Amino acid sequence: MAKPTGNHEGELIMLDNIALDTLFRKARTHNVWLDTPVTDEQLHQIYELMKWGPTSANSCPARIVFVKSPQEKEKLVACMDEGNQAKTRKAPVTAIVGMDMQFYDKLPGWMSGLGFQANVTVMTGGLESSTDTYLEGKPFQGMSKYAYNLVGLYEKNGWSGRLAYNWRSRYTDTYNAGTINGAPYDLVVAPISALDASLSYEVAKNFTVVLEGNNLLNFEYHDYFSNSSITPRDTRYYDRTLRIGVRWKL
Repeated sequence: MAKPTGNHEGELIMLDNIALDTLFRKARTHNVWLDTPVTDEQLHQIYELMKWGPTSANSCPARIVFVKSPQEKEKLVACMDEGNQAKTRKAPVTAIVGMDMQFYDKLPGWMSGLGFQANVTVMTGGLESSTDTYLEGKPFQGMSKYAYNLVGLYEKNGWSGRLAYNWRSRYTDTYNAGTINGAPYDLVVAPISALDASLSYEVAKNFTVVLEGNNLLNFEYHDYFSNSSITPRDTRYYDRTLRIGVRWKL
């Protein structure tokens, strides 16, 4: 049997069977509603309970619009599939859940200027050739299968910063670039990465000091013929660059 609930620190608190049934064992997705209105007070109670769920850094990017009036429901129904229209009209209230893409502006203190962006790309595809069986099914030239970028942003009290890391997996630059012992070989480019950054401070409304950096990790370009350890070709060194400047707006 579950222990009584309480707020004593360190005490093991368990839900009773009624609560477990309500939340998990007998919980269902409903399609039929009672003809009973839901008050604004009840909606506030739902949100006040929901906000205590686990979040990242105690932030809450979710934004909820509760639709109650028949006029507003018709606007919503017009955007729905036919199978969802009737039950949406009959529901006492419908919640539209979205996300504030700049929620970090509302975080407390210095964190309110933080932002983050991530992107991952996976590409598949291949060549078809009726005349050259060697090319059949090979990836397109210049196409990496995997790529991603990570970007950190900060903007607050005149400061603006950006730190970006980009990476892509190896790719074929040229097919049939030559032969080794009678066998064809391809020119392949090793994975490429870059870390760039910028930082600026608005001294006055029309005057900003800027610091920028490129290739901060001193990336080295490598390509090779089919096997990087046996037949390397080029190694290129790109400069790490740092620039400082000012911007003046008339």
